[in-house]
Amino acid sequence: YEEVFKRISRLANALESLGVEVGDRVGVLSWNTHRLYELFFGVPGIGAVLLQMNLRLHPEDLAYVANHSGAKVIFVDESLIPIAEAIAPNIKAEKYVIMTDGELPETKLPNVYSYEELLKERDDEYDFSMIDESSAYSACYTSGTTGRPKGVYYSHRAIVLHSMIAAICLGLRADDVYIQIVPMFHAQGWGVFFAATLVGAKLVFPGRYTADNPKPLVDLMQSEKVTATAGAPAIFIPLLN
Repeated sequence: YEEVFKRISRLANALESLGVEVGDRVGVLSWNTHRLYELFFGVPGIGAVLLQMNLRLHPEDLAYVANHSGAKVIFVDESLIPIAEAIAPNIKAEKYVIMTDGELPETKLPNVYSYEELLKERDDEYDFSMIDESSAYSACYTSGTTGRPKGVYYSHRAIVLHSMIAAICLGLRADDVYIQIVPMFHAQGWGVFFAATLVGAKLVFPGRYTADNPKPLVDLMQSEKVTATAGAPAIFIPLLN
């Protein structure tokens, strides 16, 4: 947690260097990774709003979400660059940040930056301001099954209260190991990783996985000695089998 707090502080400084200001929307296309976890603290930490972009939406709907929310900068996992490239010509985002472990890959995206290079160049100290608890923390859009996707905005207060109640209801403790299975682009991944953070539990992020081949997920849960998680029957039944 000490290391991740320094990275989140670097991220906050990097966001400001990109011109992100209070109230700006910052889009994210990512699997469940430690970088997405950092964004869930760094973006709202400076008063901006994290836009959860559902990578399973049709590109037309995804472009609508980006434009409707007014996303200024979009963070993209390297494996999801094709999705970002498909919507980029139709959206108004000014800059893109690629989340990769290596060199920046070739891409048609304009104004591209490297996540790790941005962090490396910034200070690991940031003076986080007090933020109005009723202001927007993040945004999640519906699937749009009855029309265009509709945006739901969560307040800082809502996130704090949900984190507290999730920790209490699940009985999470500092010696627990929580794996984030629910996609974090969907309603904060149900927000239990916040609760795990609140109690100081160990966090495990599986990255990309599929319900039709849950073995890597099972292996990870066993090797990391996972004690708690959350998810839908669609993933738990294949895990059980």
